[in-house]
Amino acid sequence: MSGSSDRHTQRGVPALPGTAPKSRSIPPDVSPETGIDVELHPATGVEALHGAWCALEVWTQNHVYGLDAGAVCRVVRDLGSTVEDREHPIVGARLLGGQRRGPGGRIAEVSFPLPKIGSMAVFATQVGKRRSVSETSTVTRVVLRQRVVALAQGEAPTWNASRGGTWPPFDGPP
Repeated sequence: MSGSSDRHTQRGVPALPGTAPKSRSIPPDVSPETGIDVELHPATGVEALHGAWCALEVWTQNHVYGLDAGAVCRVVRDLGSTVEDREHPIVGARLLGGQRRGPGGRIAEVSFPLPKIGSMAVFATQVGKRRSVSETSTVTRVVLRQRVVALAQGEAPTWNASRGGTWPPFDGPP
């Protein structure tokens, strides 16, 4: 999530924390089939590889879920107020994908690894020896943040810092 309310995606949609878009329609150059909005975040220097990073946002009718590079939800914000809820039951859960229900509540379509616009995002947490699965309200937007870091000659990333798919570490929203 952005540290500045004046940042926008490449398609001109405001990034968090800021006000939610006035229109919930998909920008014209975002595929209506997937609805995935890719943001490029250029940076310079190996130090940009460390620290907090929100790699993915899943926007629903009610909330915005901020996920790390390992698809673990680290922050939930109310869509209307952008107030952060670190006690939300999805915080700490892993994104599995999305699902759409048909008549009678039967699961009619599954999308993965990311939820499709119009589906419900599906998250899982481990509760003892059982997996607990939760679904969100309808997904309205998915934002993938691609960080591109230019390294100076002689700089090298510490790939061994990868902790099970969550590298760089997510210590909170940037």
